Amino acid sequence: MGLFKPVWMTDKQGKKNKAVAAVQKVTDQAQLAKIAREAPLGEVRAKAVSRMTDQVALYDIATTDGYFVIRQTAIRRMDEAHLVRFAGKVPTQEYIRTCRPGNPEEDEVLAASLITSSEALADLYLLLKENRYGRMHAKDVYPHWSGYGPKGKCEAAVEERMGEAESAIAACKVLAGGGTVDPTGFLGTRILSPELRRELGIDLNKAELTAMFKEKPSGDVAKVLWPMLDCDEKRDLQREATQYLCDGRMLSSKLFAELIDYIDGQANYKEMLMTNPNHERNLMTLIERVSDPAALREFLAMLDERDVYTKPAITPPPRPADNNFIIHTRDHHDFRAVGRVRQAAERRLRELDG
Repeated sequence: MGLFKPVWMTDKQGKKNKAVAAVQKVTDQAQLAKIAREAPLGEVRAKAVSRMTDQVALYDIATTDGYFVIRQTAIRRMDEAHLVRFAGKVPTQEYIRTCRPGNPEEDEVLAASLITSSEALADLYLLLKENRYGRMHAKDVYPHWSGYGPKGKCEAAVEERMGEAESAIAACKVLAGGGTVDPTGFLGTRILSPELRRELGIDLNKAELTAMFKEKPSGDVAKVLWPMLDCDEKRDLQREATQYLCDGRMLSSKLFAELIDYIDGQANYKEMLMTNPNHERNLMTLIERVSDPAALREFLAMLDERDVYTKPAITPPPRPADNNFIIHTRDHHDFRAVGRVRQAAERRLRELDG
C-alpha cells in the first residue's frame, strides 16, 4: 500500500496521454482540485481544471496558480459573480510575484470579456472604481506594468464595452447608494438618451457642453459629447467646434469629418489647413472640402517655405516653432506623408482650376 502512485502523478511526457485519459474519468470535485494543484504535468492539470465546477476552487486556482494556461482555463469555467470578483480584485503581492509581468492584465481582460449580462458588467465597473486606489498601489511591486495605473487595461476594456443599458444600471446603483453621478464623468457621458439622463437627474445643458468643448484637451471628450447633441444643438455649438478644430486638437478622422460638417465658411477651412499640428487624414479631408483655389495655393506655398516634417500620431510633440508644420501619421517612419498631402492639394487645385 502506498507503493503505487496515481496515473495523474506521472512526470513523464511519454505517459501524458494516459494520465489525461485517467483524469477524464474523474468526477469528484475535490479530487479534480487536488489534481489541478499537484499534478506534475501542465496538460494533466489543465484537463482537471477544465472538468471542475467548484467555483471557490476555480477562483483560488485563477488567483494563485503561476501557470498562465491553468489560470485562463479556470477563468473560463467561472460563473459571472466570480468573474466580476476576479476582474475587479485588488491583487496580492504574492499573486503579482507568481505571474509573469503583463499576464494578470490579460487574465482580467479575459474575465471581463466573458461577462455577458448588463447587471454583472455594471457591477464590475463599480468594483473597479471602488478598488482603483488598491490596484494603483499594486503597481508599485512591478512599476513597468501598465495595467494597474490610473486606468488599467481591464477598466478601459469595461468602459469600451459598456453601452447605455450598463451605464444606466451603474448610475442607478450609484444614486441608490447616496452618491452622485458627475455629468462630465464617464457614467454621465455614456448615458446617451435624453430620457435616461432626465430620469437619473443628469443634465448636460448647452452651457456645460460648450465649457467642456473649450476646456477639455482630449479629443476623446468630444468623441463622447458630440453624438449626444441634436442637429440644432450642434449648429449652436459650431463656433466652439470651429475653434476646437482650429486649435489643432488631436481628433480621430471619423470625428473630424463629422465635426466639419457643422463648420461654416471656407475661411475656417483655410485656417484649419494652416494650423499645427494636423493629422494626415484630416488634412486630406480638409483639402477635399476647400473650394477656394487661393487657399490651396497659400497652403502649398507654406509647405514649400516652412520646415515640414512628420511625427507619429500616438505621441503628441512639443509645441513647434513658428517655422515648422507638423503632419501626424500612424507610422513613425512614414516620411512620405508630406508628399501625399502636397499631391492631394495639387490635385484638388487642378480640379478647381478646371
